[in-house]
Amino acid sequence: MDSNQLRLCLLDVLRELKRNGVTQFGQHLMEAIANYAVQRNFMPARQRDPQQLATTDHEKVRELFWSFIIQGIIMPGLNVLNPNLPFFSLTEYGSQVVNSDDPVPHDPDNYLKHLEKLAPNLDPIAISYIEEGLECFQRGSYRASAVMLGVSCEKLTLDLANTVQKALSGTEATKLQNVIQHGGIAEIYKETMKRLTPRFYTLPRELIDGLEAHLDGVFAIIRTHRNKAGHPTGMMIDRITALGLFSSFPFYCKRASDLITYINDNGFT
Repeated sequence: MDSNQLRLCLLDVLRELKRNGVTQFGQHLMEAIANYAVQRNFMPARQRDPQQLATTDHEKVRELFWSFIIQGIIMPGLNVLNPNLPFFSLTEYGSQVVNSDDPVPHDPDNYLKHLEKLAPNLDPIAISYIEEGLECFQRGSYRASAVMLGVSCEKLTLDLANTVQKALSGTEATKLQNVIQHGGIAEIYKETMKRLTPRFYTLPRELIDGLEAHLDGVFAIIRTHRNKAGHPTGMMIDRITALGLFSSFPFYCKRASDLITYINDNGFT
């Protein structure tokens, strides 16, 4: 199996720790991962019980296990009586990660697949910055990950602005084009929404329900952290904050991408 498949199965094990009773790194963990691999159709079921991973997968699991320790998802030890490896348990942060309803940046391949499903026409440049942001997140470089996420959000905002500008005419189109060429991203966003909001009545209700308030909020928080992280302020971005930013971005991504697609196809009718 590839590392992404094994990562998903390890997350399955961690999500169900209380039920499956896995408390130690070793054969029991490998068997539990193998059982989830069969359930996910990553490997065929074998007649013998319990299921067994291929020997080559053991080292991949060991590497993933240590990466999860480094990322703060699991910690050595089960309790004060068993404080060391091979015992392990979820951290408080780890519980938050494994119980998330949506893909998290600790699972980069599925996070990207989730974005592509929400926004199939997402620009490759925006995707490339997300990919780099996810790599930074995996390494614990949370400040760098916030910058990369912010740049991706900026690219999506520029695409929305250009789409709205092309659907306008006359003075409005000229003024917005001037802002796009010479303004900062906050001004571009503000001027785009200034022209988009009065035309909400031309758009389907599913595109505009709660759009302005929610889009404004997500844009503002991602931009604020991108600016603070991308300038020599010395401000750090902690793991929880970075996780929150990556959790918020899919909403902005979907709503902005849906608007771009609809306006490109229909204009303001």
